[in-house]
Amino acid sequence: MGLNLLDDQGKRIGSLRSGIHALSETAGSWTAFELNADIAETVNGKPVNALKVVVIVESSAAEVSVDDVQLLQADPSSIVRNASFESMAAATSSSSTNSCA
Repeated sequence: MGLNLLDDQGKRIGSLRSGIHALSETAGSWTAFELNADIAETVNGKPVNALKVVVIVESSAAEVSVDDVQLLQADPSSIVRNASFESMAAATSSSSTNSCA
């Protein structure tokens, strides 16, 4: 799992990655994955405007569902609009510095 850091044009200016997780160990059940990292306000002088969650599955036979993404600040509250993916329109209506696209 990872995060792509995007500039105001939607271009990737950096990325963060977690370790590799074997999904076969938890097949058929929900499993939590974490990526603990500090997200810089700028990368190479460019402001980080948005984040894109990236999940890579290396199997042609696997079906993977992703739900409930949280980004936490020092105070443990989610800063992600539409974190439960209930409304895709809400996730694409606007972007800000602390958004997830």
